[in-house]
Amino acid sequence: MTTAATLPRRPNEAKRRFALVEAAESIFLAQGYGATSMDDVAQSVGMSKKTLYQLFPSKEALFEAVVEHFCAPKQAEPEPAVPGDRAALERLLGDIARHILSLRSVALFRVIASEVKRAPELAAAVERSRGRKTGALERWLAAQAATGWLRIASPEEAAGMLIGMVIGEPHILMLLGQRPPPEEAEIAARVRLAVSLFLDGAA
Repeated sequence: MTTAATLPRRPNEAKRRFALVEAAESIFLAQGYGATSMDDVAQSVGMSKKTLYQLFPSKEALFEAVVEHFCAPKQAEPEPAVPGDRAALERLLGDIARHILSLRSVALFRVIASEVKRAPELAAAVERSRGRKTGALERWLAAQAATGWLRIASPEEAAGMLIGMVIGEPHILMLLGQRPPPEEAEIAARVRLAVSLFLDGAA
């Protein structure tokens, strides 16, 4: 039986939600989480605050939607697990690295890091969305472990270590405003090196 909770969103509602999330992201990044009000977001898209609250019941829910929207490109399923498919691992890791090392990602992380003590709901929102960028990599590693090609106890831990090797120093320097995003060639080189180091120990 179909209920109100299972009905698909109406096209107009989906468009309004998308417009609100896009506007909210810009305002959060420009003003910070604490200084942003629901009035600011509603006014930016010419919408009443009542309508905004019908779509997002709180600023926390709106911020979580921004985080989910940002993470959405990394929700795709991983490629089939072909034992020894080094190129597939490099593609997955490269996609994640480009996502995290983007200016948009760094700006969003700065907002969270600067205000999480005053607004702990930011950490909760991020935690609920955690894994959308890395889930495909974790599932791929788990599938490879199931074939016997990799010896890893925790796909989640292995994914975190791989990502850390690739983004490490560039990400820190970007957060500090000390460097621009790495070029594609630099990301590709870091991915190849990380994969080589990882597979030498796990294959």
